[in-house]
Amino acid sequence: MKLSDEDVELFYKLHPALRFYTNQRKGILRDVTTIEEFMDLPIEEKKINFHLRGR
Repeated sequence: MKLSDEDVELFYKLHPALRFYTNQRKGILRDVTTIEEFMDLPIEEKKINFHLRGR
């Protein structure tokens, strides 16, 4: 699938917020309460544990 330039820009704009939301909803990063705190984390801590998806 090839996205338009506008869609690529939108994806990169929304992606961090979606990752933050998912981590919060799954209770993975309980101590992180803002997207700013989330963005300041090392990349290893931002990863969603996919084995927790069914939680």
